[in-house]
Amino acid sequence: MIYKCPKCGCVNKKFDGIRCHACGYFNAEQLKLDEEMFNSYIEELKYKAEKLEKLNELVARKDQEDFCAALLRAIELDVYLD
Repeated sequence: MIYKCPKCGCVNKKFDGIRCHACGYFNAEQLKLDEEMFNSYIEELKYKAEKLEKLNELVARKDQEDFCAALLRAIELDVYLD
């Protein structure tokens, strides 16, 4: 992605979308958006990890009905068993 500094016009090597290393421009708004997206992604990963942990517990029991339930949950979460 090509970033162009709105203050001095520098591109990529000097401006990374948040800070311009040539003129010192700082885009705090973009940093806040990036942080919110990152935090949202982390929360989603935590949720999936929790679901996988429960799924692994069911699979470890080696009970046919529990395994089928676990498999259905995996499909719902877009997680596939090898």
